[in-house]
Amino acid sequence: MKVLSILLMFVAVPMLAGETVTAVTVEVLAASTKEWSSSYTIPGSSGTTETSCSANDSTMNCTSQTIGRTADIHSTWNHWIVTARIKMPDGSIVLASCYLNFRWNFCAEPSAGQYQAKVGKHDIRLLIPVQKKRPEYNRDGTLKKPAEYTTREVKFNLR
Repeated sequence: MKVLSILLMFVAVPMLAGETVTAVTVEVLAASTKEWSSSYTIPGSSGTTETSCSANDSTMNCTSQTIGRTADIHSTWNHWIVTARIKMPDGSIVLASCYLNFRWNFCAEPSAGQYQAKVGKHDIRLLIPVQKKRPEYNRDGTLKKPAEYTTREVKFNLR
């Protein structure tokens, strides 16, 4: 038990210290997006059929009713992967990608150019400016209020 608590202390203390990550300048040389869809079907149930019959002299009348039948459920997921060639501060060029599916994360295709980034052991987090509010124009076409931008951190995993 002592070995486990000492091991936990060595692992937990650096995490609690909260390493400060400084941003460096990197250059996106090129980026491209690939999109695809995948689909799946959850089969419905056939339900149960009840048949009841009645006889009259020489005639037999039967009726059937199906209860509990459900339709198949079809669904499609859209996926995107953005792959970027990034020039690091030391001059090396790396490939990195971010993956976007319908709900779990944010990914964007950066334009070529320089960005501030936080570099981790296996990832690069680009600080990408994204539009927060649209610009407003007067009726004569002159700019009334410029667009507002914010910075979004986009995680690219090194390949």
